[in-house]
Amino acid sequence: MSRRVPISEIKAMLQAEGLSLIMHLCPGGRREGNLWSAPNPTRSADTIGSFKVWLGGSAHGAWKEYDSDEKGDILDLIAYVHGSTKVEAIMWARKHLGLDTGDRSQIEERRKQIAYRVEKRNEQELERQRRNQERAFEIFRRAKPAVGSTDAAAVAVRAYLASRAIDLDAITTLEVTEVRAAMLEHWSSSEWVAGKKKKAGYFGPAMVCAIRDAVGVVTGVHCTWLKPDGSGKASVSNAKLMLGRVQGAVVRIARGAGNLTVEAAIEAGASQTTVLTEGIEDALSIALAVPDARIWAATSLSNFGWAPVHLACVKAIVVAADNDWAKPQAMEQLDRATDRLAHSGKPLEVMRPPRNHKDFNDVLRG
Repeated sequence: MSRRVPISEIKAMLQAEGLSLIMHLCPGGRREGNLWSAPNPTRSADTIGSFKVWLGGSAHGAWKEYDSDEKGDILDLIAYVHGSTKVEAIMWARKHLGLDTGDRSQIEERRKQIAYRVEKRNEQELERQRRNQERAFEIFRRAKPAVGSTDAAAVAVRAYLASRAIDLDAITTLEVTEVRAAMLEHWSSSEWVAGKKKKAGYFGPAMVCAIRDAVGVVTGVHCTWLKPDGSGKASVSNAKLMLGRVQGAVVRIARGAGNLTVEAAIEAGASQTTVLTEGIEDALSIALAVPDARIWAATSLSNFGWAPVHLACVKAIVVAADNDWAKPQAMEQLDRATDRLAHSGKPLEVMRPPRNHKDFNDVLRG
């Protein structure tokens, strides 16, 4: 006989299935940190790009199609994939979970199993994050500073940046140790079968930047893969990848007035305007033009609002935003980020490039 199970429990049971259910509903994707990026399951011959599903935590299974701004929770995902209503999605979930055929004792046993699986999944997720953070630190540790090195990867990084009108040697307050170069495998383009690497990904020079949290710990890395001669980005899908924990951390690009590190500035009681950019190249471009500002790259639009602007070395905040007028979702993300930054109580300004330029590196290149 069918037993009544609250919708909240049905969602929890679905979420407890972890990545396996998401892969079933949205095949052909790949994991990108806490997101599952997959071709839109409702579009034939679609490619990975605009369709994202959140993994882990209470938002597990939440999704968004950025092309149309459609979104929802895990039950909405089932309805979206099957082209059904929310009620029909709940019916599908009940059948999938075996709730329509089990008696009360079986359902209680199922609940215990779900609680155990949730606990184990959380433990596995924490372990995955720990391993990724260790791997990110190791990648950064092995890389060499891009300035002053004749290493092939460093030469390629400087050539690439020069093609973007960025001269690293001209940035007098550059955090030299933070912008590095290494020969790396592009892990996203490698192919794995049953836990074994079937095909290696692109191997070539990469610009490697540390992502540090408020206390200076390297929690992740931002990598940009380049062509062997540095004449452009490597011909791979997603030439820019991040690994490790990103939220609440930034890439420290320039020290600004006094040429003090974050820690030294806090100890000396020195504070100054801090500019936040989305990308590395924008941060480097502004560092050339505004040497008196401390400059951090948030690495993503969604991370702007989590930047550690509470630190005593930050006197005022300038958000250097791209011109994303044609992307409503980007505008919404920026609004949310600036609202969060405003809670710091520090003066806040949003700065944009002229309308005929996409970003500040475009301005630098004329």
